[in-house]
Amino acid sequence: MTGQTTAHQLTLEEKIKAEAKALGFVLSGISQAESPPHFPNYLTWIERGFHAEMGYLARPDAIEARQDPTRLLPGCKTILSLAVPYPRPTTRSPETTDGPRGSIAAYALHPDYHEVLQERMRALAERMQALIGEPFSWKGCVDTSAILERDYAQHSGLGWIGRNACLVTREYGSWVFLCEMLLDLSLEPDGPVSSVDCVDCQRCLMSCPTKALQPRRTVDARLCLSYLTIEHRGPIPLELRPLMGTRVFGCDTCQAVCPNNRLSEQNMGESLFSATIDPNPNLREALAMSEVDFRAVYRNTPVWRCRYTGFIRNVAIASGNSGDASLLPALREALKRATDPVVRDSLEWAIVRLSA
Repeated sequence: MTGQTTAHQLTLEEKIKAEAKALGFVLSGISQAESPPHFPNYLTWIERGFHAEMGYLARPDAIEARQDPTRLLPGCKTILSLAVPYPRPTTRSPETTDGPRGSIAAYALHPDYHEVLQERMRALAERMQALIGEPFSWKGCVDTSAILERDYAQHSGLGWIGRNACLVTREYGSWVFLCEMLLDLSLEPDGPVSSVDCVDCQRCLMSCPTKALQPRRTVDARLCLSYLTIEHRGPIPLELRPLMGTRVFGCDTCQAVCPNNRLSEQNMGESLFSATIDPNPNLREALAMSEVDFRAVYRNTPVWRCRYTGFIRNVAIASGNSGDASLLPALREALKRATDPVVRDSLEWAIVRLSA
């Protein structure tokens, strides 16, 4: 007996997770490619119309894919869930403000995460190929794919689904991007988290401006300010406009009040993401933006998703909610240029509100 201990031989699963971490995926977990546990809740969510105008979520092929991952990748056996943190929102200090400002959700301040995550998954697939030594099939999914990603992330141990419907991780709270690699490999699955920390907490429910958070940890998109400022293409309902405050893209309220997010900043370390746009755009300057200006500033960020007309609609409502009558000249100038009826309606609403 030599007294020496034999070094632990890493399993294939451990090697894959080590490579994922080296590429910036701070959390990774493995689950079997089976029907997600909360799929029945998803069907109920659709039946109640909580998906609002996002009809693509209710298409038969999309529903079938969310129930069966092999619809996305034939022969899929395993799902590798991955998470990357992003910096929590920052607010411009009062000393540096130069006029009324809006707010943009924290996740949208960075280069388009879809492209970043897909690129990293491709790099991980190459490293996995070297580890395995034989061809395998895979498909990378971000939030545009027909997959219940939070279900698989929870089932693989990354975290749990909070009352605000976000995945909450112990290390980074809910300030994380999720993506998945569907694999035709058989890997040993991880178990789900054994406990959650929001059992008795109601802070997100109480703080939601429009009371969009629903039972079964779901969201009524028809009331959600993130949906309304991003996906919704028509006029914002009159009764919800005052509740938008000065938001011009997205809403962080239910995450900002979450106690599980208190430690996320100190755990952040280096992130793949850093802000490239102002989290608090000057409303007067935003009202004066042309479509060319909008493209130049926001083209490669998630803000591009709401399109120019949606952005100006949101800026108009934020201006109306600012309480600052000095914006009236900028609103009137924007109204002279506007041709879109939804934009004109929002500008007129803001002018009336500030003129009262």
